[in-house]
Amino acid sequence: YNSMVRWVDYLESKCAPDGLIPEGEFEFGDWLDPDAPADKPWAAKCNSTYISNSFYSFSSLLLSKAADVLGKSDDAKHYKVLADQVAKSAWAKWSKEVSETATGCAIAIELEIAPVAERTAVASKLAALVDKVNGKISTGFLGTPLVMPALSKYGHLDSAYKLLLNEEVPGWLYQINNGATSMWERWDAILPDGSFQSGDLENAGNSMISFNHYAYGAVTTWMYRNVAGISPMIEKPGYEEILFAPTPHASLTWAKASVETRYGTAAIDWKKDGNSYSGTITIPAGSIGWFETKGKRTRFGSGTHSISF
Repeated sequence: YNSMVRWVDYLESKCAPDGLIPEGEFEFGDWLDPDAPADKPWAAKCNSTYISNSFYSFSSLLLSKAADVLGKSDDAKHYKVLADQVAKSAWAKWSKEVSETATGCAIAIELEIAPVAERTAVASKLAALVDKVNGKISTGFLGTPLVMPALSKYGHLDSAYKLLLNEEVPGWLYQINNGATSMWERWDAILPDGSFQSGDLENAGNSMISFNHYAYGAVTTWMYRNVAGISPMIEKPGYEEILFAPTPHASLTWAKASVETRYGTAAIDWKKDGNSYSGTITIPAGSIGWFETKGKRTRFGSGTHSISF
């Protein structure tokens, strides 16, 4: 906790009189945005200072929640106010610009930068940006983990699955179709003609290329939690209670996933069965499971249970 406090306080000490981290210092930003020049991976579409301030706000928000859990009420109030102030100022300054980028929209939703009343419209804009490029990835290291949850949260499953199943570069299935057995650092590490991306960097040689680089693999969290539909419940962490909430799409006919928890194996499998879906959920001894469909939750004890939805 003390390290968290020191980090947020350090960020606050770097702020300008308007309460925001100023432009000027080098920022990695949305690193390796696929539309950035290959030798300038920091030159992303989304404003890097907006990104740094968004993470500053979100760090303050997380610290406020940690303080609340620890009974530090004064700290909780202070850092919540700070988070809200930074978010409000950042959105007022950059919203028009960054709303034209998928990363900007995803950050606005998932890091709680945009006002609640505006997030539905921001999500619709995000979906429109995804659909405009027919599901090709347009995000870098910081936007990619957020774009799928942001789309799903506001019901844009068509756009989310379009991203997931796109087979062209840049996209996840493009890598698989080109022999990838682990996630690449660059979306186009192997080019469509079969040659290797050189990994050139401006004024820094040609060594920035990796074929085992997890960052874009963050999509697997979304696959577990939204496609298969298995996740821990924040109210009872550590899989003491487990939420099973699959969100299937016409483009997939089945899914299965399992997680080794401290209680044992938690698992789900489902398949399309005519106009509905059926399957099973497995809850380890000592855990409680909740199956959610159409906004309603049903409680299950340990064991394997049949489900239909």
